[in-house]
Amino acid sequence: MEESILYYLTKEDENKENNMRNGININDIRNFIIILCLWFAAFASLYSDTANTIALYVVLPIAFCLCFFQQGRIAKYKYLNILIALILWILFSYIWAQYKEAAATQLKQLFGTLILAYIYTTTSQNIRLTPYLYITYIILFAGACVYAQKYILINMVSETDRLDDEKLNANTLAYFLFYATFAFFELKRFVNNGFARRFIEVCFILMIPLTFIVALLTASRQVLIIQIPLITILFYIRYIRKTKTITKIIFFIVAFTGVLLVAPYVSDIYEDSYLKTRNEIDINEDGRTLLLKNAINVGNEYFPFGVGPANYMFYSPNGLFSHNTYAELYANEGIVGLCLYLWLVILFVRRQWKRYWASHDKQYLIFFVFGIIYMADGFFYVFYPHLWLMGFFMLVASHSEVYYIEQTIKFQSK
Repeated sequence: MEESILYYLTKEDENKENNMRNGININDIRNFIIILCLWFAAFASLYSDTANTIALYVVLPIAFCLCFFQQGRIAKYKYLNILIALILWILFSYIWAQYKEAAATQLKQLFGTLILAYIYTTTSQNIRLTPYLYITYIILFAGACVYAQKYILINMVSETDRLDDEKLNANTLAYFLFYATFAFFELKRFVNNGFARRFIEVCFILMIPLTFIVALLTASRQVLIIQIPLITILFYIRYIRKTKTITKIIFFIVAFTGVLLVAPYVSDIYEDSYLKTRNEIDINEDGRTLLLKNAINVGNEYFPFGVGPANYMFYSPNGLFSHNTYAELYANEGIVGLCLYLWLVILFVRRQWKRYWASHDKQYLIFFVFGIIYMADGFFYVFYPHLWLMGFFMLVASHSEVYYIEQTIKFQSK
């Protein structure tokens, strides 16, 4: 990864004059089109089936081609290479999949995942484009909220209804909330304008009430499990970590008082919600727990290679996937697929931890927190075939590598 970034930085300087035509920078035009393609794809994902089809089969491939030709060579990106290895293994496992149609459908999804991962990985080598890449996920979340308000909320008539339909899964909305929260947090560091910084800061703070609203409407427990630690830790790192002890004490007193004041209102809403009903189910009787145990049993039975791409659902008791990235990989792709995915995410987390202790740069701590929560989030849904869910990890991972090289160059130049 370091080699590819250094190559990009030097290559960009060498080609600045060559890419100028009548005062217009060809690279700038190319980058603008790539970002526009990503934003269109994010907007189109829920806008209409036709628009989404155009985005997946026309717009994103155009962005991929522009990235590939801009790169000028096949670069060595560690995270991307591991993801490619995982996808190649899944492709190979198609051979022994009993249900070929389902396997072929997932392979098509993985092709889209690979395209988006490549776009994010290569485009993020230009650090100036990184904030625009993060905005893609804000567009996704905003689009999901508009869709939910327009097509789902109006049909929710009882406390047992969930914000969920065939196009917008309740879990997907929860993950877009997670990514938008992190995106707003990161965007502030790229912006110098005072008003824009305050606006982004307010948007990040608004993620706190939105977390509880989304959790209640979707009846998704993982929203609270993921968002509360994420927002708390990020808030502490940015605003509290370097303050005086007395300031920390005052903050915690004010925060605790605020919680006590709003608790009765939140409790009343919670008591009448479907979220409360779901939380009262014994964990051993919960449908996801049963799916998790069954997926592990299927993985053990078909050890070491699994049953093939997307085939676990035909072995599950209710015809559903496991809602767990690790169990799903183990059942479908065996120990090989599981180890490749674990290598990908653990490598990211381990690098951030080592870099933080070597430099005490809080940005590595932020990346580390994201990695831990992303890994935890994998216990609630299947990430690897979903292009937007896997794409965000690749974006943050690439951002972390570019940031590391940028800081290394600054240190060496002193």
